[in-house]
Amino acid sequence: MLRLLRWTAAAAAALLVDPATPYEGARRMADELGRGVGVELTWKGEGHGAYGNGSDCVDSAVDAYLLNGTVPKDGTVCS
Repeated sequence: MLRLLRWTAAAAAALLVDPATPYEGARRMADELGRGVGVELTWKGEGHGAYGNGSDCVDSAVDAYLLNGTVPKDGTVCS
């Protein structure tokens, strides 16, 4: 088995834009679904998923929706 003696590559930058789900596309989808159906909840984080990524704001909103049907306020912003 080979062992890596020295790591020479630079670390990759954080993923700030999700190519799988562009932010503008998510905003348009909320608009298309219509008032009272589509809501926009923004997570100011990085990566391809917000739930379970350390944001109590996101996790609480998702849990409340899935467990009780409580829809978050449109335009909610989570860190």
